[in-house]
Amino acid sequence: MPIKPHPKLMQCPNCGWQTIYAPRSDALIEHRPETCPKCGNKELDIKQAGIANLAISLIASLLKRN
Repeated sequence: MPIKPHPKLMQCPNCGWQTIYAPRSDALIEHRPETCPKCGNKELDIKQAGIANLAISLIASLLKRN
């Protein structure tokens, strides 16, 4: 049975871009961003996303739809 991994907060230390990467399963291969889409930096900081990060991401995605 596949296990859903914890979401990761990916941040660019150069320009401040950030996103939450939430794989659907540990068994599926999904490509996460390797470089910053804003400035092209290849050294992204990756850490476990907290509840606040997930809530902000959800609200932002809902606001983009309207």
